[in-house]
Amino acid sequence: MRAVRQGVAVAVAVAASGLEAAAQDRVIRRETSGAWQVEESARGSEPNLCMMSSSTPDGRSFAVTFLGGANALTVVVSSRGWRIPSGLRVPIRYWIDGNTPWNAQAQASRDGQALVFTIGRDTMAEWERQWRLGAVMTISFPQGNEAPWRFTLTGTNAATSLFVACMGRANATARAPGAPSQPHGGPSQPFGAPAPQPAPPAGPPTKGAAPAPVPAPGPAPAPSPMPAPAFQPRAGELRT
Repeated sequence: MRAVRQGVAVAVAVAASGLEAAAQDRVIRRETSGAWQVEESARGSEPNLCMMSSSTPDGRSFAVTFLGGANALTVVVSSRGWRIPSGLRVPIRYWIDGNTPWNAQAQASRDGQALVFTIGRDTMAEWERQWRLGAVMTISFPQGNEAPWRFTLTGTNAATSLFVACMGRANATARAPGAPSQPHGGPSQPFGAPAPQPAPPAGPPTKGAAPAPVPAPGPAPAPSPMPAPAFQPRAGELRT
């Protein structure tokens, strides 16, 4: 599995700036479920990268990765035998059991041994449902002479639960006050409360009416709660 991780480190950088450095951080947790391994990496003591992957003895691998604060999953399909021109766009079709295939435009990594694409919000929930319950995933390459790949999905239900838990910890790190800004993912989120709005000016008093009493000073109003982040993974559903 070490070879899978080294290939992912370079390939993921094509899809999102900053992931290459993150993928080289220290692995703090590694668990296996069936044919799939889930790794959690940290920069210092703070979790920031999750990876769920499987590989074959002949050097082919499929990895799903998530960097804290991102709004999509990044998928890396790699083979030691590939020599793809760097940055080339390559169509990929993949499906689980007899379900409708997904089509993706993948991009070749700098070393030419991997193709990278993302799973976005519009397909994430359905992908997770099939991924957890499926038996076999097939990957085909319509424009090349690579034969279709097949990966067993034995263990993906439990592996996905581990992966979702890792995503929650990585997102908590990304949202923590003082966390460094990231050049990837969705729009930046404010950490401070919005500035208080001035009260509207009082209208003229009604003729003959006594002026309204001035309220006694009280404690300062509590700041407004921070808006909920756009991406809140929870067990059973990988969606934003």
